[in-house]
Order: sequence, then C-alpha cells, then structure tokens
Amino acid sequence: MSFKRKLQFYKFRFLRPMKNGRFWRHFAFLFCVAVLLRLLLALPALAEPATLLRPDSMGYWSPATALAAGDGYVTAPGSNIPELIRPCGYPWFLALTIKLFGSSFLPAALAGILLGASGVLPITLALRKFTGDRPALLGGWLYALNMTAIAVSPLILADNLLGIIAAWQLFMTIYLIRERQMVYFAGLTLLAIAGCFVKPVNLPVVLVGLPVILLATAHGWKSLVAGMVTLIFFVSLLLVPIWYENYKLCGGFDGNTANIYFHNGSAISAHATGESSEVWKKRLLARADAAFRKNPAKYQSLKAQNEWKKLNLSS
Repeated sequence: MSFKRKLQFYKFRFLRPMKNGRFWRHFAFLFCVAVLLRLLLALPALAEPATLLRPDSMGYWSPATALAAGDGYVTAPGSNIPELIRPCGYPWFLALTIKLFGSSFLPAALAGILLGASGVLPITLALRKFTGDRPALLGGWLYALNMTAIAVSPLILADNLLGIIAAWQLFMTIYLIRERQMVYFAGLTLLAIAGCFVKPVNLPVVLVGLPVILLATAHGWKSLVAGMVTLIFFVSLLLVPIWYENYKLCGGFDGNTANIYFHNGSAISAHATGESSEVWKKRLLARADAAFRKNPAKYQSLKAQNEWKKLNLSS
C-alpha cells in the first residue's frame, strides 16, 4: 500500500464517527484523567496551601471573605470601602467556596482544580461540532494535558475562571458558525461580558471581537441588526452602569487602570537599570504612598490618587 493510500486510510478511520455511547465513555475517562492529573501535580502545594498564593491573590481573597461574611463587595471584612481594583467575578466564585467549606485556601484550590478540568467539556463539544468525534477527543486530550492549564488551576488567581469562560465562548462561537442562530450570539455576548467581570482583559472581545464575529456570521441585514441590538442591550444593561460607577469613583472606566503604571514603570525601569522589577515596583509604590501621606486631605479619594499616578508615573 502506497504512503498516500495509507494516509487516506488512517484519515478515514480518524474522521469516522463514533457511537454516541462510546464517545461519552471516552469523554468521562478524559475528564477523570484531567482532574486526577491536576490533583496529583498540585499535591505538594495542597499540603501547604499558602504556596497557592501569588502577589495578586489577596486582592481577590480579601473581598471574597467580605462577600462571604455578608459585608458586600468591599476591600476586606468589616470595611466600608468599596472594592474597585478587582472585578467581582472571581471573588464571588471564591466567596461561594468560603461559604460552603470555610475560609481556607484548600477548598478553593480543589474547586479550582475541578473548574479547570471542566474546560475539556466546551472544548471537546465545540470541536465535535466542527470536526467530528475523534478530532474532538484529541482536542480535549491536548487541553487536559496542557501544562499551563494544569499549573494555573489550583492557584488563587482569576486566570483559571477566565480560561473556562473563554472555552465556553469558543463553544458558542463554533455553534454560531455552524447553526447561524442568534441565540448563540446572545449566549456568546453574555459569556464575553461575564469574562469582563472576571478580568478586564476580556473587554476587547466585547467591543471588537463580537462585532467582527457578528459581521462574519449574520445571514442578512435582519440578523445583523438583531445581533447589534442584542450586543448594545446587554452592554448597556450590564457594563455601562459599572463603567459609570468606576468613572465617578476612580476617574476611569476601570478601577485598576492607573495601577498599570506600577507594573509597566517597574518593568521599563528594571530594563533600563538592570535592577529587579520588584525593587522598582516597591520604589514606585513607596513614592506614591509618601505623596498621599504628605497631603492626605487632597488624596483622600481613589479618584485623586489615580490622577496623581497618571500624572507622576506616566513619565
């Protein structure tokens, strides 16, 4: 048998549909492997849950404990200062684990492992719709064995949750392309906005990605108009009030925007001087703190502090 005929033979076998029961048994095995692999590789960290923290982790954990205590979305339990730096999506997820299992990092890490492993479902189903059974399962295995996805799943960080929401966005996009039904665009819009409530980095998907997808998948001007109305409605209902509140309190649409100067400024200064970016970040934070302490009346509000950061750190 020639190489070309062998290739066609294996291609035919690979693309041949599987029986539905066999597909789902394979998927169940795939999901179990994804969970166990994440659990086994996280065991050293789970034995000492404090190692699951990263520099940003307490920025999510503190408002989550406040939510679980019934204090609302504030910076910490007992505080009356609204939390404006971190979006509320991931803290709500953490608050649920705290409410159910107590204020420990371990249950949150285990919930993150299950959440991360669940990403095989939207990825496999999306690829099944687009390519077929066996290619879909192969895609599921590639995700299940992805080291970045494995490493981030137990950490107290929003990246894991955003990754799963992104996987469901892929699912909705594939079904929208295949079915050309606006219900999938509505679902995709809600998921993209949900991603913004987890991390603002998902905002370009809403403002740029969704209109492009709509233009590519709309079948006629009626569906195009219906899609635009859907997008504008959900953005106006869910995001515009948050933007307005942030602008009123912080001077920007995102409460975390001004803090980018600490990250970018420290990275640029470290590259220029050869020193550690963490050293420069501490210097910039100390400089800002000294300015705010010197004139506490002037810099009492977060809006005034952000204006100082933009004016003094942008250069």
